[in-house]
Amino acid sequence: MQAFSYLQRNIADKNYIKLSFVGAFFVLYLMLSTLNPYLPPLFGVLIVTAYMVRQKEVMWFALVYLTVFEMDRGYYLFSSWLFMFFYIYYLIPFVSNFLDCKRCIAALAAFCAYPLYYVFLNMIDGFFLKETISVSIAPLIIYMFFETLLALSLE
Repeated sequence: MQAFSYLQRNIADKNYIKLSFVGAFFVLYLMLSTLNPYLPPLFGVLIVTAYMVRQKEVMWFALVYLTVFEMDRGYYLFSSWLFMFFYIYYLIPFVSNFLDCKRCIAALAAFCAYPLYYVFLNMIDGFFLKETISVSIAPLIIYMFFETLLALSLE
């Protein structure tokens, strides 16, 4: 009998295989959303998924995905990391104090992710005394609607 039997690898655990396919889908989708501006980059859904799942692997994937998202869109490096940690650890738990429905929390969090992220970027621009970014309203509304519907299907 081994002294540290809980340290053995579980061969039946196939969670990494599922996560690799989901990660490959997200990377391909990020490339496609770069080419077509009306495909949402799934920013809000990824943050809500990282909040709901609370696994280390999902969080690291979200951080890498958001870094590629920032570099592709030309935002400040690691600004989405700061936003994601503030959003996951402060804003969503604050909203969950008032709502009991997990789907409602996920939908509201996905709906508010883009506007709050652009407000966050405007605050950073104001801090550095730079011009604020311009946002097209039509794709933003489409992103918010589409990602709210996707977040409603999460659980």
